[in-house]
Amino acid sequence: MTRDGVATLVRASSVEEVKLSSIPNLPMPLGFVNWEGQAYYVGRNPSRNWRQGLSRHNVSVNPPLPWEHITRYVMPRLIRSLPSFKEALETSETKNTYVAFHRQLKVGKGCVLNRYEEKVGVVINSLIHFLPHYQYLNAVVNKEDIYG
Repeated sequence: MTRDGVATLVRASSVEEVKLSSIPNLPMPLGFVNWEGQAYYVGRNPSRNWRQGLSRHNVSVNPPLPWEHITRYVMPRLIRSLPSFKEALETSETKNTYVAFHRQLKVGKGCVLNRYEEKVGVVINSLIHFLPHYQYLNAVVNKEDIYG
């Protein structure tokens, strides 16, 4: 129910009124998020049912997590910004893990660049080099000004 730009937000443990302007625009930006030192890919499975939005019936997270962790820790990170490419590269080198720096790309473990769980390139001298059949991803890097 809304009145003058205010919505009633009902959660399992509380009911509160929030300004509509504070609710992120839909659709929810899916893709990589960083949590607890790991990059998780959040995707939406095609599903024909009466439910709208994101639910346990149409959300997939890779690597898999319990639904309670997804809703409490991972989903809120979808609306947060990711670290820059430089920050992600430094973190991945020092912690030997994958770090997402773009909704579609993560870097880590030996300067390997992945899209979803597939190797698409490498990082050499802090520059991204895509494998031959992934050259189209240069458009993503150039459009987003990854090196900023």
